[in-house]
Amino acid sequence: MSLRSKLYTLLSTNTDISNIVGNRITPSIITQNQPAPYILYSVIAETPMNTLTSNNRNDRRLWVQIDCVAETFSETETLSVLVANAILSEETVFTSTYKNEQEDYDSEVEPKTYRRILEFHIFGNDN
Repeated sequence: MSLRSKLYTLLSTNTDISNIVGNRITPSIITQNQPAPYILYSVIAETPMNTLTSNNRNDRRLWVQIDCVAETFSETETLSVLVANAILSEETVFTSTYKNEQEDYDSEVEPKTYRRILEFHIFGNDN
């Protein structure tokens, strides 16, 4: 299973997250009228991990951006904390480091939405 699939499985099977977004967790592109709240995740870069102890072609590092979107600031904040905790507490399937966080408000869409953008490096194996 790819690291992308493992990330999706981690987020979609987390009860606290799915209680907020349901099944609205999607890679890369969201439909124009997608109701909030939802999670959008994108792989910014993917590189093999060649080290002195391993040259396994399946060892990968992903730079991932995860957008947590909701109609209220509070819900966006709650969702982003749940997502960050789920990813950072995972140690069996992959490991991760937290890199960055940004906030945004989209007044161009109806209803207006808040967005918290989280960035992680995820390290693991693609099989």
